[in-house]
Amino acid sequence: MKRFRFFVLPVAALALAVVIALTIGTPRRAYLIRFARTKADFVVDVTVVNDSGGAVTAAVSNARLARTYLDLAESAFSPARAKSCKWPHHWVVTIDGSERPSPWRLLHEVRPGETITFPAAVHGRWGDAVDLRPLRLAGGRAESAGSSLSLPATSPGVPPSEPARLSVTVAYDGRAFLVVSPLTLKEVPPRVFGDVALLGGRAYVADVLEGALLAFPADGSSPQRAEGLDAPLGVAADAATGEVYVSDLGAGRIVRYDGDLHRLGEIRTVGRLPAAMAASDGVLFVVTAPWNLVAFAKGELFGQSVERVDVARGGSLPFFDVGELRRALSLDRFMVLLDLACDDRGRLHLLVGGRTYFVVRLDGEGKVEAGLELPRGGALSFAFTARGDLLLADLVGRRLLLYDAGTLPWGPPEEGGFGSSARLGLPGDDGPCVLPERVTTRLAYPVVAADETIAVVEAATPRLRRFDVFLEELPLGNSF
Repeated sequence: MKRFRFFVLPVAALALAVVIALTIGTPRRAYLIRFARTKADFVVDVTVVNDSGGAVTAAVSNARLARTYLDLAESAFSPARAKSCKWPHHWVVTIDGSERPSPWRLLHEVRPGETITFPAAVHGRWGDAVDLRPLRLAGGRAESAGSSLSLPATSPGVPPSEPARLSVTVAYDGRAFLVVSPLTLKEVPPRVFGDVALLGGRAYVADVLEGALLAFPADGSSPQRAEGLDAPLGVAADAATGEVYVSDLGAGRIVRYDGDLHRLGEIRTVGRLPAAMAASDGVLFVVTAPWNLVAFAKGELFGQSVERVDVARGGSLPFFDVGELRRALSLDRFMVLLDLACDDRGRLHLLVGGRTYFVVRLDGEGKVEAGLELPRGGALSFAFTARGDLLLADLVGRRLLLYDAGTLPWGPPEEGGFGSSARLGLPGDDGPCVLPERVTTRLAYPVVAADETIAVVEAATPRLRRFDVFLEELPLGNSF
């Protein structure tokens, strides 16, 4: 397995990585992966079996590291803000109404009868203790759901060249977590996946820890691999050019491939940390973050912005930044760019997270044109089908929501959002909102891409699943 070269990033990148990981609780946490791979002795996969009659949310913590996370969170946010951080979008939460936030990493709800594995849920040094705690979540607040566990991580003897992969299985009986399988060493290397894109029937997936781009054929056969990447995260494909793009977060570059994974060159961006991307008609859009501390203090997450790249001519130019959205909506609050997607007409859209989630449409000049307010809990990623329908990866419900293009209530920017009528809802919601036309069954941390079909990476399984544009699952998929 390839080793990550952490020393190539300056110290500022580590500071940014920790703060982003504290403030964005999604599977796209590649910002901490390089740190964990080079500074940790082990990573732990946590499997939760729910044998009770009610839902439970597993929370995990490394007590030694938790103190560091909490100190960073409290230095980055006021106590009132840290207190209000809500699941599942932040690491720091209050438990049982405490006035002091507690640095437990909330994994996800596990319903009665479900078994879910959370890969690389926590990391640490030999001698650290892995703490597991059952919680109940309601209205963004966390309450204790029983007794917790503390499991010491002891060295197997010979230190590996990479962090050891440990696994633990616990069962919840309604009163406590019980150990089913203790912390044991696994031979399987860690697997963490980033974005997914579709082109010519193939699904392209970023294998973050292995430093590779995988191309899965439509027939479900074994994937091709393009290696030599440092920490690939975002993936985009352009049907007009037949090219695939990967944002190599660790090396601060974008790598170009053809559909057969032949390397075509590199693209350098103005900002650093290239992440989410979208491509259409020879133009590539990419989210970057130039570590602008002044902008972060204003709620703009280190000056996070979108750059526009003319692939044929070369060169990257600033196109949009979060501050423009805050000004357009007259909002003085923290926002983060989570994902990009182009619709069936090639128009760029942003998935923006914060206290409220929006899908925002930009015009050709990078100005805010229209938007939608998303359902409570927001989304992990989004995409448009070839018919223009909107797909949301619902993080809270762990499912895909499909909204018909003809019913999307786009609203113009105004103070506070896009108007009371520009709202999407969840199944069963009342009030002025548009409900999804179709909904999938439960998925584990879905990341979605779409064209004539739909591809979903389940990061917590992990596996690739395929659907048609009506959300009917296709028979061929891939387990990683």
